[in-house]
Amino acid sequence: MQPLGIALIGYGGIGRVHAMAYRDLPFHYGLPADTIRLVGVATTRRETAERAAREIGCSVWTDDYRTLLGRDDVQAVDICVPNFWHEEIVSAAAQAGKHIYCEKPLAMDAAQAWRMVQAVEEAASIFASPRLCCGPGSWSTKASRASSSPSAVGITGRAISRPRSPSPGA
Repeated sequence: MQPLGIALIGYGGIGRVHAMAYRDLPFHYGLPADTIRLVGVATTRRETAERAAREIGCSVWTDDYRTLLGRDDVQAVDICVPNFWHEEIVSAAAQAGKHIYCEKPLAMDAAQAWRMVQAVEEAASIFASPRLCCGPGSWSTKASRASSSPSAVGITGRAISRPRSPSPGA
């Protein structure tokens, strides 16, 4: 089995927590240690991205997340930036055919969330099946990680579905 290559976009408090969680996940679920590979990290400043890459043990760092989206060894992105940037990055990741894990709250409002869902659904018609999963925001404790299934943390399963209510403006 090929490792799942993950790009971490953002490395503030929650980015660090997610990086630690990725190290723990294979052991927690009894998977081979090399199941998940942190390929690279992007922050808004090159020097902080380089420092983050050293901390988490990856060789790729950048101040432009699009660099990571263009990599063939990245299958999934973990978006750990302030939520006002989520829409731009989710849409770009979907267009690049990447699976997407996005920290909560997903969007600034319902209309923005719908645009993200639509971007992922449109990309799914082009690429194999990009998925969007909005995180529970609770990776910071072992107990909460232990209560999550692999699909809840974006490893497997259908991570996006259309709500039963009509979209905004319908």
